[in-house]
Amino acid sequence: MTFSDLARLKRRIDDLMLPYEVDIVDYNSIENCDLKDHIDRVGKKFF
Repeated sequence: MTFSDLARLKRRIDDLMLPYEVDIVDYNSIENCDLKDHIDRVGKKFF
């Protein structure tokens, strides 16, 4: 997915007015090991 695709998906999810905060990231592009560890521990996959 491109950055544009991720941004479009984020906007569409935000438009749903869900009672949750959703962060959408390209996991493979994350360079911060602490952030990856946090995502691995508490993150939820959404397919």
